[in-house]
Amino acid sequence: MIGQPDRAQRNRERVQRYRAKHRRFDYAPSPEALAAIELHRGLDPVAAGVLDQLILAGSQAITGSKPQA
Repeated sequence: MIGQPDRAQRNRERVQRYRAKHRRFDYAPSPEALAAIELHRGLDPVAAGVLDQLILAGSQAITGSKPQA
């Protein structure tokens, strides 16, 4: 079909732009970390939101200050 390569190219470029701003990490939590994630799922039903909250809280606990974006 005409136009399909153009659409595929645009999709690749869109994903590349998104991934440049939204890094992706492959992560397999330890059993203890998974338990902590599940414990806090009530605060945010999306695992990524829970991970964000736990990482930020951990960083602040270690450094004593909030991370700067």
